[in-house]
Amino acid sequence: MTLDLDQIERINTAGDRYGHITPGVVVELIAEVRRLRAELNSFVTACGEMNQEVCELREDAERYRWAISLEDNVEQLYAAVVSCGPDMPGSINIEIDAHRAKEPK
Repeated sequence: MTLDLDQIERINTAGDRYGHITPGVVVELIAEVRRLRAELNSFVTACGEMNQEVCELREDAERYRWAISLEDNVEQLYAAVVSCGPDMPGSINIEIDAHRAKEPK
């Protein structure tokens, strides 16, 4: 069931047929619906951000699995990655992506 704020406001103005809904209750309901909608919007935004991060992490995992699959000696791969210095994540990702792009799909 969708709660229509305009409908609640109409009930507030006209009253309900049983007299149970008072203006104070209507105001509280409207405030609660607005609060819940804002909270839902916040959760949706957070889920979108987390989904983006998961996609980035998956891409990183694919890169490193690819690199490990080609490397006979994982210790050498680790040494190569560490030797990239402070720019390691960006530079190693660029290097791996360039090599992966050359492979046939």
